[in-house]
Amino acid sequence: MLLPRFDHRLLLMALLAGCSKQAPDPAPAPAPAPNPPPPVIQTIVDTVVVRDTALERQVARLETRIAEKDARIETLEGQLASAQEEVARMLATSQGNRAEAATAIAEAELAIRSAKGIPSADVAAARRTLKKASEAFNASNFSGAVYYANQAKGRVATGRRPKSSTPAPAPRKKPVTP
Repeated sequence: MLLPRFDHRLLLMALLAGCSKQAPDPAPAPAPAPNPPPPVIQTIVDTVVVRDTALERQVARLETRIAEKDARIETLEGQLASAQEEVARMLATSQGNRAEAATAIAEAELAIRSAKGIPSADVAAARRTLKKASEAFNASNFSGAVYYANQAKGRVATGRRPKSSTPAPAPRKKPVTP
């Protein structure tokens, strides 16, 4: 039996015709999701306490020293006040000039009124000393009044406690011999 001659071209065309059909559309893509909300950022603050025991001991030691020095200052201020009163009593025995005492008190009052930039504690101390000057003046202790008035003036003039009511003598220069 003889087979009819088969044309390959026809077969190829048939195959291509069958393949040329488009594939069915795949399932539609899902709609994109709406924009998600931005992530919530939480800041966590955690305090870490670092204790330095050596530093704490040093601070405690220094605070103790400050308290001791404050107590010493109070003691010395009390001794100073006592010494000033003793000086005023000793000056009461010397002859003082009423006019000189009045002038010194007036100068001290003026210095206290015009004190600017002086710590208020120093101004208050100068007022207390000036009050002592007035009391000495009223008791006819004119030398004591001058002493206290000069102390008050010195307090506001320098903004600190005066070291002495009388200035130290200037040092003398020795002559140089050739």
